[in-house]
Amino acid sequence: MSNGTNPPKKRGCFFYGCLAVLVLGIVLVVAGCLGIYFTKRWALRTLDAYTDTNSTPFEIVTYSTAERAALQSRLDAFADAIQNKRGGHELILTANDLNVLISESAEWRGKVFIAIEDDRVKGSISVPFADILPPEARTKFPVLRGRYLNGSAIFRVALEGGALDVRLEDLQAKGKPLDKAPLVGPIFTDMKKRNLATEVRQDSPGMENIRKCDSLQVKDGKLIIRSK
Repeated sequence: MSNGTNPPKKRGCFFYGCLAVLVLGIVLVVAGCLGIYFTKRWALRTLDAYTDTNSTPFEIVTYSTAERAALQSRLDAFADAIQNKRGGHELILTANDLNVLISESAEWRGKVFIAIEDDRVKGSISVPFADILPPEARTKFPVLRGRYLNGSAIFRVALEGGALDVRLEDLQAKGKPLDKAPLVGPIFTDMKKRNLATEVRQDSPGMENIRKCDSLQVKDGKLIIRSK
């Protein structure tokens, strides 16, 4: 890996719809729920228990020019297979691949870090708390300005026949499990029972491209996606 990377400007269409973007969206759906319930139901005395005054720095993963070109070639080949309906083509992505794509995104760089362990996807986030609050809450709760949500989530992800299933297994803020939190614990316990993919906009580019895939597995520390 190298820090002197000049990634190519051209990106295959699947880049914008790859699971990395989808998982990040789901993580922020969960984080958004935290923000809403925090402002509505938690007393300000819990502020220090679940938020920080500073962000948590994440490693910025970069590839050498050759490594980045090889990744782009795989993304473009899979995008071509999707566009031309060539079934059985596989795209295999490692956590490093996903984090390289994240590092190239102005929106996500330094805010999210992905890890894949066995058959689970882990997402660590560090975002300004105000960014996940509705506008009216930002005005109503100025004390939350300058606070950060530093948390993590663990998901099980599967795709069969274009139907994506994402299940939350664990969610923590500042190292504390939210399903054990006072007042809101049952909310996050219930969240674990739902398919969170249904809470992502179904007309988004990510979901549209996912539906064009035949299957997705998280296996042996990799994402394996197969075209229809």
